[in-house]
Amino acid sequence: EEAKNLSKAFLTSVLDAEDLWLKGVAGQLKMWAATKKMPMEEKQQEAVVERCREAYLSMLQRHAAGRLLSHRARSHLRQACLAAATHKVLLEEAPQSEAMIDEFIHFSMGGVYSSFMLGGLKISSWAKRLLLRESSMSQAVDTLHTIARVRGCKLLGAV
Repeated sequence: EEAKNLSKAFLTSVLDAEDLWLKGVAGQLKMWAATKKMPMEEKQQEAVVERCREAYLSMLQRHAAGRLLSHRARSHLRQACLAAATHKVLLEEAPQSEAMIDEFIHFSMGGVYSSFMLGGLKISSWAKRLLLRESSMSQAVDTLHTIARVRGCKLLGAV
């Protein structure tokens, strides 16, 4: 029920991505404490989440200061800083739990879904080649143009 409410708050812009991430960290710490995987008192859990927030803000300031970033670049930088800061703080807190922390970060960053997405891309590529008679070279060029468009730059040269 709480996850449903958090998702709704995020989708309606009541909760931003940073707060949603940190609530996820707090929830994971509670679960680890309950299952004795990373025993921690509630006050200590709150302190760890606050240290994650501080490390995130510090990292973001260090990497974004003085740079003009597109909305997409800012979003990616924020997400990378959240993951790196959380990883750093959790490892400082429980260095013996590195594999568990890595799995949590991987899952939080969408690692579970990447194999599904790759499968979809392979099917799409196959269908374009067989059904639409699109060449592999044409698909590669389209992919390069899409990457350039997403990154906000132009391709120099011709294929």
